[in-house]
Parts: sequence; structure tokens; C-alpha cells
Amino acid sequence: MDRLALRTVVSHVRYNGEELRVVRVESPPKRIVAQASYNYYDIHADRRGAVALAAAWSLAKRSPRSLIHLPIRANLPPLDIAPASPTLDVVFVHASAQFRASEWKSVRARSRVGAAHRIELGTIRQELPGLDEADFSATTHADFPHHLRYTTAAETLFVIGSAPAFEREGAFVREFVERFDEAAAMPHYCVELWPTRWRPGHSRRIGPGGLHIIRETELWPTGPARPAQ
Repeated sequence: MDRLALRTVVSHVRYNGEELRVVRVESPPKRIVAQASYNYYDIHADRRGAVALAAAWSLAKRSPRSLIHLPIRANLPPLDIAPASPTLDVVFVHASAQFRASEWKSVRARSRVGAAHRIELGTIRQELPGLDEADFSATTHADFPHHLRYTTAAETLFVIGSAPAFEREGAFVREFVERFDEAAAMPHYCVELWPTRWRPGHSRRIGPGGLHIIRETELWPTGPARPAQ
């Protein structure tokens, strides 16, 4: 199994009087898009896009002092996806960084220039647990602190959590990648990551509350990506 790797640009900007490290994935795959829908934040991806997502997720898990930026909002969605919802970048950030999503537009503008850096990770099995290895037993406890949460700002979806949250929920990302090829015979293949193990009928959230990663191999447009603003 191949090792995960990312070509990145690493920049450092001042934020709240301290230095903030921004790791931007360079030239991400074109066949991966993120959008907000009614119940979920949707990520549609082909296999190459799914591997890039797993690599960014794995890097985020181990990078509590960095923002991991997957710049995909210029990508065009599959032709069968409703165009009403705009496409989004994705940023992974640890809750301990106390980063305000409302500040992202300014930070993004100041992080355009940086040093090119290739980041080598382990294989997906080394980086992320399997579903049979991840411990979900405490996630429905009222005082359990290690959930992922999601918000949007400046055309960007923020995935926010602790290292244990990224580790545990990363099991779904690994499952998605590892079963991607065998799911070719299925009319629909996806994984769902909710703030807890409860499903929508048990959630008090209004609007998108979970992450929905969907296998897409056909109906991708062939034209150039939109220029990112």
C-alpha cells in the first residue's frame, strides 16, 4: 500500500500576536468538491480526491499548531449535483488553536506566499485506525469533549476538533478510501461523520451537522476549474 504524501506551501502569519502556520495543499486533485446541503456538508470525490482528503486529514491529526488548507473551492462539481450551493475550500484546525473562522479571509490573503514542502506520511493504515479499532463507546456521553464540529466562513468549510476526534473519525475516511474500488458495483457509496454517533432524528442541530463523503467517478466536467478569488 502506497504511503500518503502531499505537496504543500507552508507559510507563517501573525495571528493574535503569535505565529500561525498555514499548510496549503499545492495543486490538489480536480475531482473533489465540498458543498453545504440540508443535513450535511457534502464532499464528493473520485479515488484520487479521496486519497488527498485522507492525507490532509492525517496531517491535520498530528498538527495541533497548524491550519491545513485544502484549496478546492475552484473545482467544478459533478454534473448531477445541484449548482445552487457554492463549492468550498476545506480547512482542518485543532480546537486548541482557538482559531476564529471569521478571521480566515484575512489569514488566507496573507498566506499566499510560502515555502514549497513535500510532506511524507505513512500508509493510510499507519495513519488512521480501522472502524473495528476506533473507540466510539463514549461519544454519546453528554460530557464527552472530543467531537468534530463544522462551520463555514469565507467560502471555506472548517473541520474543527482535537487529536482524538480526528483520529477516531478518521476511521471513516480510511474506510471510504479502502472500499472505494470494491464499491464500483454499488449505485451509491458514502460514509457519514456526525458530531456524535446519533443520527439526524436525534440531533438538536439546525442545518448541516455532519460530514457526508460520497464516491463520484463519473459526470465530472472536463473544462478548466474556476479561478479562485
